[in-house]
Amino acid sequence: MQMVTYSLDWKEVLSGITGGATTAMINLIVIVLIFVLAGLIINRFSYHINKVIERSRNSTDDVKSKQIITTMTIVRSVIRYLVYFLAVILALNQIGFGTAVNNLLITAGIGGLIISTGAQSIVSDMLAGLFLVFERQFSVGDYVKIGDYEGTITAVTMRVTHIRDITGRSIIIPNGQIKSVIRYETDYILSSIEVPVPYEYPNEMIHSILTRAAESYWEKHPENFREKPEVKGISSYGSNCVNILITAKATPSKHYQVERDLRSLIKEELEKEGIAIAHGKPVINTKDYVTADGKTGD
Repeated sequence: MQMVTYSLDWKEVLSGITGGATTAMINLIVIVLIFVLAGLIINRFSYHINKVIERSRNSTDDVKSKQIITTMTIVRSVIRYLVYFLAVILALNQIGFGTAVNNLLITAGIGGLIISTGAQSIVSDMLAGLFLVFERQFSVGDYVKIGDYEGTITAVTMRVTHIRDITGRSIIIPNGQIKSVIRYETDYILSSIEVPVPYEYPNEMIHSILTRAAESYWEKHPENFREKPEVKGISSYGSNCVNILITAKATPSKHYQVERDLRSLIKEELEKEGIAIAHGKPVINTKDYVTADGKTGD
């Protein structure tokens, strides 16, 4: 039987290892440079977009300014996604996954698989974000109510919308979950207060006291109003009181504060005049109360 012998060329093995390590190092450096360049491109675009946003904030046309800011935040988000997507394709191409076109097809195939196995919401959020901008449902700076959340829109991206509520919380809502939006007037939000006052006091007297209280608050805090608050008069009758309606065109996001402050100030002014705000439960004079069997409350 003839023996077959193999000889191992260590120089060739070492050369192959060295060459492979060199190639891997070069690929790593190129990939790092690709993502660094992607970051620089995004930063450059963001710089110019921020300049446009700053200029729009100085515009006298508030509605147009908000639309520009909203559009620019979406554009910045789209650019970020596109640049990093291209960077990933170039990185795959660098480590030997074929041409950029093939990588695009592979990525699309992988993307389709991911979408079919549970990432539909991501695509839904992105599409919803584009429709929000194209249809101009709201803009950055608008005061809105989305679902259970109410506050000022601070940013709109492809996937999510950012809201800051009156407590200062930053709320992030996926665009795909936005089903209905209440957008308050950009100029003002109408605040209304009903003051229950006992029947025995003259209407003119109560009207004068409430007007004095409302105008006093308006003079001290004009920044909270678009117009001077107004005492409208009797809005309804209760079992033991008459309800007086006060309305005020408040600055957006200030309407709750206006209502709280006015209620406190009105209570103080009425107490100064010796007038108590009527309670919800009627007061019954037991001396005049007659039971079903004809007996009095005595």
